[in-house]
Amino acid sequence: MNDLTYTPMTVDDLPDVLKIERDSFVNPWSRPMFERDVLHNKLAHIFTVRRGGLVIGYFSLWKIVDEGHLVTLAVDRSSRGHGLGESILREVVRLAESLNIIRITLEVRETNVDAIRLYLRFGFIKAGVRLKYYEDGTHAWIMDYLLRPGAEAEASA
Repeated sequence: MNDLTYTPMTVDDLPDVLKIERDSFVNPWSRPMFERDVLHNKLAHIFTVRRGGLVIGYFSLWKIVDEGHLVTLAVDRSSRGHGLGESILREVVRLAESLNIIRITLEVRETNVDAIRLYLRFGFIKAGVRLKYYEDGTHAWIMDYLLRPGAEAEASA
């Protein structure tokens, strides 16, 4: 998937991003939530994914000390099923490495079988559960990906 470009998200991207967001999530982020990350959140590294100039996905990785929190990742419905999620995760890891992040963590709705399968296949592990995490009472899996196994033990020594 060498035809993908990753660019920092701007407010001008939000109409396309919000369409993907609404198509992807039961409780989608609002425009003000995206605007906060794009314009004000110094922790956020938020990118659009383009093919041929069209926004077909996006992700937001927050850097908190030496950890990354993958806050959101979505792919346009028409682009799903072609390995794009895995390509985006590779870019997330590349970005995390450049930011000296040692672990990426995320929450995923326990009923989102496709996303869980993608994360497990990529190398994330189930690290726990957040009970009734979502507004409808659905639990979230906490999943982690270690960029440098053993680095966490070294940091706490």
